[in-house]
Amino acid sequence: MSIASENTEKLKHEIQKLKRENAALRRNEERLHHALQAGRLGLFDWDITTGQNFCTPRYFEIFGMNGDAAMPSENDWLSKVHPDDRKRVRYEVRRALAGKKTYESEYRILRPGGWVRWVGSQARVFFNTAGEPYRMIGTVADITERRKAEKFLADSEQILSFHILECTRGGSPPGA
Repeated sequence: MSIASENTEKLKHEIQKLKRENAALRRNEERLHHALQAGRLGLFDWDITTGQNFCTPRYFEIFGMNGDAAMPSENDWLSKVHPDDRKRVRYEVRRALAGKKTYESEYRILRPGGWVRWVGSQARVFFNTAGEPYRMIGTVADITERRKAEKFLADSEQILSFHILECTRGGSPPGA
């Protein structure tokens, strides 16, 4: 076999390998896309060293932002956080970036028109060999309905406890 034929065979083999790897990569991207859709999750990828971000359309939707807008900076994102939650959320991010804990947070956001929504976010911070954070990748989900249900349940339990206490004291519940 000549050197040219041998090189051609090696090249064909490499091309086939690249095609298989490319197909596997496309399948993985499709799986991720469908998993994010099924979970109704927005994804963010923050390059801490450059300050650049990537966010999925669902991320923009959750925050009430136009998907054609520029990628949000850390300050843009923080401006969407409810003022009463901002300090705590900023602290939680800083602790995660310092390697002190995994980032998990629930907080309120302000959407256009003054709407307040609850979101839950989880992220992983990546550190270089010097221990400095260089990337943070995570998800965000609108958990408003869950928080409403939790509040309704807590309020119902409080009312029930009051009625039980009244009944055990020999009284009767209001309206009885």
